[in-house]
Amino acid sequence: MFEDAAFPANTSALGGDGRFTDITWLRPKEIDPSAVLFPADDEMQAEDVTQGTLHNCYFVAALSLLTQVPRLLRRLIVEYNEAAGRFVMRLFMDCEWRKIEIDDRLPCRVSGRGTPTLAFAHSRKGHDFYVALIEKAYAKAWGSYSAIEGGNMGEALFDLTGGMVDDVNLERLLTTPSDKDPQAAAFKLLQEYQQKGALVSCGRFEGEDDKNHRSGPQRFERNDAGIVVNHAYGVLDVRILQTDKKKHRLVRVRNPWESHCGAWTGEWGQNSKLWNKERRSALNYAKEDEGKRGDFWLSIEEFMRHFNRIHACHTTFLDDSQEPPVQSLVIRGAWKGKTAGGCTNYPSFRHNPMLRLEVSETLTKPLDVHILLTQPDERRRVREAGLQLSYPQIGLTLIRQHFQPIEAIPTDAAALTPDRAQIVHRTSFWNKRDVGAAVSLLPPALLQKEPSDNIPVAENTSPEYRLVPSSYFPNQEGDFTLLLQWRGGRELLNVACINFPCVTQGVRSCVSVKGQWKGPTAGGRPQLNTFTRNPCFSLTTSASETPLTIVLTHTPSSQGGAASNRFPPAAVVVLNVPAKQFDNSSNAAAEGCLAQSPIPIPVAASQWSQSMVLKAKQVETPSPFEFFLVPFTHQSAKEGSFELCVESSAENMTLSDVTSRQPPPTKPKASPAAAPATSGAVSPLKAAIAVAAGREPTGEHEETAGRVTGGGRAKGKAKTKPKAKPKAGIDSAKQVIRSQFDLYQDL
Repeated sequence: MFEDAAFPANTSALGGDGRFTDITWLRPKEIDPSAVLFPADDEMQAEDVTQGTLHNCYFVAALSLLTQVPRLLRRLIVEYNEAAGRFVMRLFMDCEWRKIEIDDRLPCRVSGRGTPTLAFAHSRKGHDFYVALIEKAYAKAWGSYSAIEGGNMGEALFDLTGGMVDDVNLERLLTTPSDKDPQAAAFKLLQEYQQKGALVSCGRFEGEDDKNHRSGPQRFERNDAGIVVNHAYGVLDVRILQTDKKKHRLVRVRNPWESHCGAWTGEWGQNSKLWNKERRSALNYAKEDEGKRGDFWLSIEEFMRHFNRIHACHTTFLDDSQEPPVQSLVIRGAWKGKTAGGCTNYPSFRHNPMLRLEVSETLTKPLDVHILLTQPDERRRVREAGLQLSYPQIGLTLIRQHFQPIEAIPTDAAALTPDRAQIVHRTSFWNKRDVGAAVSLLPPALLQKEPSDNIPVAENTSPEYRLVPSSYFPNQEGDFTLLLQWRGGRELLNVACINFPCVTQGVRSCVSVKGQWKGPTAGGRPQLNTFTRNPCFSLTTSASETPLTIVLTHTPSSQGGAASNRFPPAAVVVLNVPAKQFDNSSNAAAEGCLAQSPIPIPVAASQWSQSMVLKAKQVETPSPFEFFLVPFTHQSAKEGSFELCVESSAENMTLSDVTSRQPPPTKPKASPAAAPATSGAVSPLKAAIAVAAGREPTGEHEETAGRVTGGGRAKGKAKTKPKAKPKAGIDSAKQVIRSQFDLYQDL
């Protein structure tokens, strides 16, 4: 069994501070023989995610919110080899996805009767272990379990999703003169977040925790209404309930401590006279569940009275199946010396790092862009140095600058003066790791017509956007990273660094499609004659050499039942010809059809991925270059649904289903006898046979194409023969393959 030497199952992983002395490390099957990773049919609910004795409510609350969008949880899991005890997930760290590998030994406490239970975060249902495994990977990413005690809800949501997070100070709504009804403004904001599918949390932070916007183990107090101060809650629902006398604006909130936190005793709390059978039915809030799951309803007035902060994670750009595709641009820079200019309160502001944003002239409407500014995470460093965590205040300023040709004003940072620029958007300056903004950028034609406050706009002027990341005070040096995201082609937004050297990692496009193996389209692996019936997708790019990452994710059956999560081994092959033109009559013929070699081995997992560089075999083919992606299961007639996602830095990438538009299959070619295989060479058709060698009899009748082995060639269909006794050495390989098949049978 795999044991992670970099994060061993001992006190160093716990944090080494001696607080957890009664911990026993056990694997999921040792805790519960019926253990699975995810519950059947994605039946995950927020109330299932429960906090343990670790003070990481911010993380548990964030994870519970992800259950509202199960695909966001599933895409965190890269691999779980239960037979080997190896678990790999990914986190969005420093504006890029990074893989975290751990073993599946989990911290437990054993009762006097010998019954083990998970010590930290876990699922209320008990037999699914995704909560505990994700928490362990998160702990390893930041150093230890104790290192993730106390944190910022927005940071946790960003780490788990990669989505921009709004941080809203509710007390400012109460003190803003323009808001005559701050409760109505807050309720409208929550409704907008709900309509957009955002993941929302709330909390009341006071003292040092309010200053640093973090929940933590420092001080937990429960007020008279049962609300815990300096503690993160999840916002699960927003409703208007109409009664005979009035409209009630209600918010459903959940405490990850569940029933251990004490009951909410304010309006709409337990035993409130406002409840009756009809209202409980309308809000799906049964009396027998009251106080048991940690969730409760309260009015927007009570919500504003008891909570002072909202975090909302935008999911707009997290669904890769939507069109057009999402573009992501990462830029790294630094505030150093003169370029640490501070905010607009200081004359040195114009010396800050500055970027020019130009929207394509082809657009006739605004382009929605998410912009995130982040600093290096300091948790590990300050913990090792024994320091107090503190970040400088940072923020974003978006400016519309006007240029008057008569004066020939140069388009550089020095031209950014108050008489020639207008602030379009400015975030609050927070002393935390991340600050984000959602903006709508106008194309040049609309930007020219947009009224300007105090700037005279002459004809034929060329206004443009300037983006300025900065700290609040001057002379605060440090590194920063900018992440910009939008939907559509990369040509829709041109981003240029004006006055500072920066590292631009380039735009990575992500396109995805959904499909299924059903009936005749469940063709099986490339070695079978039925392979050509599989779904086929056309991938077009503007480059003959295309570095890309392919992710094939099984999606649960809509018919329900535990069997729907038993995914068959699957993979993706990339061809230079449509699937129906694939020729598997010989190794040489197959090699001529492949854009990627060898053929990948199917893996019995919920998600399959690989990175590769595709090269067009015919470079004289005019751009765009086209490849064909064929997802397949190892055996034919194995039905199921899937999502295919392709991520690449190639320009103008498209992915489309051409299954029904494939040309008719060509007649089998007469392949010349192949030369004997050289030592160490692996033929493309034999590359995936390892899985086939160890599979159990299924009673299925599969047509196997003739293939060259050694110097001879088998023709036609394979005849059914009694199964021969395995040769020496096959038994051990068969055991390994069997473990691959059993890997995700319980998912």
